[in-house]
Amino acid sequence: MTPRTLICSAALIAVTSAALAGAPLKGIDVKLGKNPGGYVSARMSDNGNFTFPVLPQGEYTILLVVDQDARLPTPVGLLTIANGLRTAQEPIVAGRKSGGVILQDIVMSDGKDPIHGSLLEK
Repeated sequence: MTPRTLICSAALIAVTSAALAGAPLKGIDVKLGKNPGGYVSARMSDNGNFTFPVLPQGEYTILLVVDQDARLPTPVGLLTIANGLRTAQEPIVAGRKSGGVILQDIVMSDGKDPIHGSLLEK
């Protein structure tokens, strides 16, 4: 998959959360990092949310990782990421890469706000 930069209008976050009736996907590891520099990890909560602290401004790679034997719906769902005034959505389709990675993409940090996200079943 070719990485894409996820940037959108912040007004979407309230609308899309209410519009999506899907169940939260839980137990997914979320990794955010740079090369070089390594990754920081978070575990998706029972309500499908995750948060990373304020990170220096710049571009980061995000990975969603599941256990190899985890059962996922097809398509998996819709990922929403918010950082400051930017919100983006990314549909996640079934298909795992090596190591259980179901998504590898690019997110931007504004250097001032935490990075929040959620993954809901589609």
